[in-house]
Amino acid sequence: MTAQWMKLDASAIIALGGYTHPLFTDDAYLATTPFAARPVPGQGLLLVMGGLAEQSGVYGEETLALLGFERVDFVAPAVDGDDVDIEIEPLEPESARVTRWTWRCVRADGAVLAEAVARFLVRGT
Repeated sequence: MTAQWMKLDASAIIALGGYTHPLFTDDAYLATTPFAARPVPGQGLLLVMGGLAEQSGVYGEETLALLGFERVDFVAPAVDGDDVDIEIEPLEPESARVTRWTWRCVRADGAVLAEAVARFLVRGT
């Protein structure tokens, strides 16, 4: 899989999602936190991970829909300006129609930011 590095734009993700917490909207509040830059909301990072997963070429026309996540763990904060990519590995299928994959979001320095197990509906044979 070729790297599909994406630079996170926290302001765009925050605006798209409609986040209102002062951590995401108030520079004075942000200055009182341990974050070096504006953090990206976890749900926004999942959005980016989904896009990077599609760009990876791993999923073809047989993949019909994301059914959900067995688990999602946010391991370290993702912040504005981080370059991120996704590592994808297949897991044992749940059934002939449901596949499972581990998604791992990594920053350019190798730090793992998030890990999820995604379930997909696939065409039956």
